Amino acid sequence: MNFQDRYLQCSDCGATFAFSAEEQEFFRPRGFTDEPKRCPSCHAAMKTKRYGDGDYNYRSRSWQQMFRLNLYQPLGDPNSN
Repeated sequence: MNFQDRYLQCSDCGATFAFSAEEQEFFRPRGFTDEPKRCPSCHAAMKTKRYGDGDYNYRSRSWQQMFRLNLYQPLGDPNSN
């Protein structure tokens, strides 16, 4: 398929941004058939609004705290019964 650069209007700020042929070629085989709605800066702002500082990663969740377990505690002498 022959891709060409397209110039789109951002749905948030109204700015015109380029959707390059290389980007189209990258996203199409991955199942992304719709054109982007937001310019790169509004897309980044939406991610920050949704996920915080943009460092969204499973290790940074505050509710997921890890505890160290001591599974190898001495059980005593098994022949002392």
